[in-house]
Amino acid sequence: MGALGYAGQAFTFFTALTLAPAGLVALLLYLHPALVAVLSAVLLHERLSTPKVVALVVALAGMALTVLPTLGDGAPAAHPGIASGVAFGVAAAAIYAGYILVGARVGRGVAAARALGARPRARASNARPSKISTTITAAASK
Repeated sequence: MGALGYAGQAFTFFTALTLAPAGLVALLLYLHPALVAVLSAVLLHERLSTPKVVALVVALAGMALTVLPTLGDGAPAAHPGIASGVAFGVAAAAIYAGYILVGARVGRGVAAARALGARPRARASNARPSKISTTITAAASK
């Protein structure tokens, strides 16, 4: 997951940096929270509350007000690849959003201790054995 998600996000982000101004590319990367919210609603059927919808509208409107002026009024002449840079910047945010969603989905089935590599605790010596362990022990000794 990390090889594809992180590598894809890093590739698109750094490619965007070669084509567009760094401030714009960094701003585009921060589309990922909005994309996570929208994709969670669409793919995972999570509920978007009214405050979340309002926040999404405000965030996306602010992003549009920031990005759209860079695509017009002579900006492409100053930065010939700026449209491609914006596309790569949005792709980096989308890949990162997908990485977050896949990680959340995969992580649901994994206990935190197991995910961190912890081993199950040994049973205390004075603990009473379970029926299953007694049956296994009896079967093994026959």
